[in-house]
Amino acid sequence: MIMLSPFQVDSTREKGYFAENTLAGSRMRTNISDLGAAITVVTKQQMEDTASLDVNDIFRYEIGTEGSTSYTPQAPSMSSNGIADPIAGASFGNSMTASTNATANRVRGLGSPSFALNYYQTISQVPFDSYNAASFEINRGPNSMLFGMGSPAGIVNQSTAQAQLNKNNAQVQVRVDDRGSNRASLSFNKSLIDDKLAIYGALLYDDKQFERKPSYDISRRQYGTITYKPFKKSTLRASIEGYNNDNRRANNLTPIDGVSEWRKAGKPYYNALTQEIISGATGQVLGILAPSIDSRNAQAVIDRAAAMLPNGYSDLTALKRSKDDPNKITDLQYNGVSIFGTGALTSMNSILYVPGITFQNGRATMQIADGALQQWYKGVDRQVTGFDSKGKTYAFRTGFDDDSSGTPYVYDNPVWGMMYDRSNSESTLWTRQNAYSGILNMKYDTVTDSSIYDWKHVNIFQMNFGRQRNTNYNIELEQEILPNLLHFSAGWFRQDFDSMQSYTVAQMTTATLYVDTNKYYPDGTPNPYFEKAYAVDLEPDRMEDSQEVDQYRAMIAFTPDFTQNNNWTKWLGRHQILGLASYVDDVRTTIRRRLEYADGSRDGKLRYMNNPNVAGWNMESTTVRRYFYLSDSGDTVNKASGTFDADIITDSIRSYDYTTGEWKDEEMTMIWNAFAIGTDRWARKLTSYSGAWNGYLWDDRIIATAGVRRDINRTRGVSNAGMTNAEKWVDGYYQYGEVFKRWNDWNRLAGTTSTMGAVVKPFLHWEPIHKRSGDNLFWELVENLGFSYNKSDNFDAPSTTAVDLAGNVLPKPVGDGKDYGVQFSLFKGKLYARLNWYEATNNNAIMENASMTLERLWWHIDSTAYRSWLSNIYMLNNGVDPLADSEWKTKAATYCEVSDTAIPANVQAMQAWVVQQWGLGDWDYYRNLGGVIRGTSSTKAKGVELTVNYNPLLNWTIKVTASKNKTTYGNVMPEYDAWIAVRKPQWDSANAADLLVPGVREKYAGGEVIGADGSRIRLTSFWDSYGYYDTNANGEKGGTTITATNTSGWTSSEGYYNTVMVPYALMSKSLEGQIAPGQREYSATVVTNYAFDRGALKGWSIGGAQRYASKTIIGYYGKASGANTIPDPDDPTKQKELLDMVDVGRPVYDDPVWYTDIWIAYTCKIFSDKVRMKLQLNVADVFQDGELKPVAVNYDGKPYAYRIVDPRTFILTATFDF
Repeated sequence: MIMLSPFQVDSTREKGYFAENTLAGSRMRTNISDLGAAITVVTKQQMEDTASLDVNDIFRYEIGTEGSTSYTPQAPSMSSNGIADPIAGASFGNSMTASTNATANRVRGLGSPSFALNYYQTISQVPFDSYNAASFEINRGPNSMLFGMGSPAGIVNQSTAQAQLNKNNAQVQVRVDDRGSNRASLSFNKSLIDDKLAIYGALLYDDKQFERKPSYDISRRQYGTITYKPFKKSTLRASIEGYNNDNRRANNLTPIDGVSEWRKAGKPYYNALTQEIISGATGQVLGILAPSIDSRNAQAVIDRAAAMLPNGYSDLTALKRSKDDPNKITDLQYNGVSIFGTGALTSMNSILYVPGITFQNGRATMQIADGALQQWYKGVDRQVTGFDSKGKTYAFRTGFDDDSSGTPYVYDNPVWGMMYDRSNSESTLWTRQNAYSGILNMKYDTVTDSSIYDWKHVNIFQMNFGRQRNTNYNIELEQEILPNLLHFSAGWFRQDFDSMQSYTVAQMTTATLYVDTNKYYPDGTPNPYFEKAYAVDLEPDRMEDSQEVDQYRAMIAFTPDFTQNNNWTKWLGRHQILGLASYVDDVRTTIRRRLEYADGSRDGKLRYMNNPNVAGWNMESTTVRRYFYLSDSGDTVNKASGTFDADIITDSIRSYDYTTGEWKDEEMTMIWNAFAIGTDRWARKLTSYSGAWNGYLWDDRIIATAGVRRDINRTRGVSNAGMTNAEKWVDGYYQYGEVFKRWNDWNRLAGTTSTMGAVVKPFLHWEPIHKRSGDNLFWELVENLGFSYNKSDNFDAPSTTAVDLAGNVLPKPVGDGKDYGVQFSLFKGKLYARLNWYEATNNNAIMENASMTLERLWWHIDSTAYRSWLSNIYMLNNGVDPLADSEWKTKAATYCEVSDTAIPANVQAMQAWVVQQWGLGDWDYYRNLGGVIRGTSSTKAKGVELTVNYNPLLNWTIKVTASKNKTTYGNVMPEYDAWIAVRKPQWDSANAADLLVPGVREKYAGGEVIGADGSRIRLTSFWDSYGYYDTNANGEKGGTTITATNTSGWTSSEGYYNTVMVPYALMSKSLEGQIAPGQREYSATVVTNYAFDRGALKGWSIGGAQRYASKTIIGYYGKASGANTIPDPDDPTKQKELLDMVDVGRPVYDDPVWYTDIWIAYTCKIFSDKVRMKLQLNVADVFQDGELKPVAVNYDGKPYAYRIVDPRTFILTATFDF
């Protein structure tokens, strides 16, 4: 007989889909029926019958769990124009933890659970796999006896296979499916020295394919473990596991339908030879582009505008802003909007507006098709001749009065002017702008028409890819000190994790289909991709994430048993008492790499790179747009883009040489260079102590559980605060190696958590009644009837220090759970049933999408807008004069730290003054708060869970589960409310007249003024101001973010606030009172398998599963908050309120769903009965043909996002045991 230690479970007692004992309650072996906690053990047979390989597969059949096969995480994109696709793989700008299929799951609607391997917490990005699993345990709700720090949703633990002494066996398994997947695994157990030494090994190759191709998710795993018993009472186990994953997962959501938007606009395209916009549907000229009044097309544009106005030419306002020639007309406007430039054609406020098309000239464009760079070009481009103290110098000037450089005026040379006027266009979304829809930031529909996108077969994300590498090391020592009384265990577990995620398309925005609207390239040659559909990445980033985690633990178990005593002490019962001490040392490093120019030809470097002559120059903000083409012909998506993974890209950019009058190719090299924001390092040290007790009292009629745990969590990060630009960047490269040496102080977060529970079986072991009852079924039910209770809490401290906008460390996220249950067993243990009521909370949880809202508060409003507004007042007070100087922005750049031409003395003086007015004490206040800025929210879950396991025959097993779950959000983002209450009164009262000095005040504080360069500037109250210089650069050097004619609503500081800030705040705050997105309140599952053990069908087995889930809320109707209005289309003298927030009382539901799975297997002996062969065919979701299901709606209640539901899957598995 093998005597098990308290730290081991006996898997031989598993019955079909029911496992009798577990370590999941208290880390000591305990019967599940003796625990009040909500625990499910998933057996090997269930995994084999249902062809389950990982957590998401298992979650299909378990109670209160949702996996990626049926659950769609509602993760908004960075730009909030739709939802991201975490199942395929998604990254979110500054958030360096990519969302992947491994964590696209949740428990009780509270979020993704914590994951553990042999009860060591693991890195969640590394998915579990059944190839080396002994069992999976799901603990729903917090359990501080396992982990005081962890997800309140619960804990999923995988117990890995161990080397068994005195056993020799092996298994080979091969699996294929109708998607083209293939999987092969090998495992073996070998006894090397009887009773002393054994080894176990497993190998896996898993090439998972998808319905949409080309795509793959390939994993290679290797696992080896030994068991060594040097002495009878000592056991040493050691294991190592390697994991390598390469993936290009298929999209699970359809992309935004920009093709239909373009078609609705009449298929507009741009002819670079004539600068005309023409309707591809009718051939009609829709518009003419003239960038300047001196352009060759200027008169045609004037005539066109006049023809559209009631009074013709007289309705145009002529502006004369030339200081050299007071009679020269420099601009013509209607309603304050110029009829020249790209804005004349793309602004809804323009008389010349053309829907469905826009222009993009700021960055060079890469055209990528069939896995290769086909063309690289740029639209409007000024030829750079060098750098001076003002920045770049150019071969010509583009402003009539811009004569300080002594260079010729571009339009004095007809050829130059013609080339300079050529632009680069692209299709755009247009029908759901606020004025059309009446809904603030209404989302555009994703594709539902398969004639536009073949969503059943084409993977639009082939260009996205990821790689993961991980190695696990584990050593465990178990020592029996006193037989059946005192046991000791100590262990070390290490993970070395490294990943690179390149989910560039849909990183910043939801994946969108566009159409190439350029009939010709700017050089006049035909564009072979004209009218073809493509997807675009705007900020090509690669996210590198590495983590080294060492965990140490020691446990001692004391198991006194008084029940065999012959005196009164037998009533003391039997007990399991555990003491634990553990320590975690975790270091995580992230490097955000952006595609940036690093080298090139002389002229190319001048055009596309920053000034290398400035100390501390960098390569940042020198990037591209990449178009990935998805069409063979026309605007229908019918193929993938091909791969494009080069680490170094060297090719030529097509541009015009104004000196030679020729088009030429400038060779440039781009690399994935470390980007300062997002490149970081954190450390965490976690020390934990706990004690746990299981007590069996009153002849096992009362089983009590109690535990207490103390966790002390310390975190710190690195900072580049105090470093000069010359220290941060050397030769253009970010010196992250130096930054990683600059550690902040440790932040300490500690908590004491506890668990308390009991199971009461009041009628158990009443022998006199039992003898009289015989086999009475009613008495058996009563005798095994039990009542359970469990209460536990935990906290989920973030891996890095999180702070609010005041610099306060956020309160620790805490979870609390209560479970009440009733249970019974019948038919001599063949049937076990449990009904459980639960309540669980997750308070102060880090709210991932809150970081976007808070960033818009502190960066966009308080820094880009308000701090820049203050900076402009200082510059005006110190000699910068837009009214007199057409180059005032060039001078303003000398005050801006981000500028290549910054003058340190100017920068320091301006920042010192601004900081006083700003009131935050530090120009870099928000970057020096000692942690990452985050927001929090709380969730509350309440429900009922039923589990029934029944084995009516040895060869027939049945499992039934049913649940009711409802999870709601509350206390959403209080950090936003608190900081708005601090900052908004200052913004409300800020007035330029109070800060401008005499002489300047009179010139600028009275209302709008027109600068010498034509800029419209207003500096009155902060909210009413516009036209001021952006001292943050905001990705565009020398830019002005807020202008009177901005087409995005940024026409004043208040407009910027209402457009950029308010929608995000309303979106985040609207979670208040909402039910967890996509949660189905009712669900039920039946899983069964029957094996024929006699007769003609002996060796065959059949089984199936029926799953049901009720309707789910996929969104809510909207209502108006009153903060956002537009002119009423029916009465322009009135304002119409936009729908801009959730009406939680009006949910929108999706339909209930049914899933049917079946399987059939045949088992026999082959090769002279030496090998056991099992062939099994599974068909998952039998009645599914493939469809689109809505997963999100706009405020009008209509769906805008759709999940692709794949058709039934056929899986064939061959297993050979020998």
